[in-house]
Amino acid sequence: MTGEEMEGGAGSAAPLRIRLQPGFEHPKETTQRRVNSAAQKAIGADTTQRISQQLLNQ
Repeated sequence: MTGEEMEGGAGSAAPLRIRLQPGFEHPKETTQRRVNSAAQKAIGADTTQRISQQLLNQ
């Protein structure tokens, strides 16, 4: 949502305009990215450990 304008106002006659700065990221998006990254790392570590264990058991 960089460089976009959001309009609207809570019952206001004049529209509210917010100009988002380049590089702006909503905190919820940042949190979701961190959660996804941590989940991928955990899944990757678990998968690697499981494969290693299977190879050792052969």
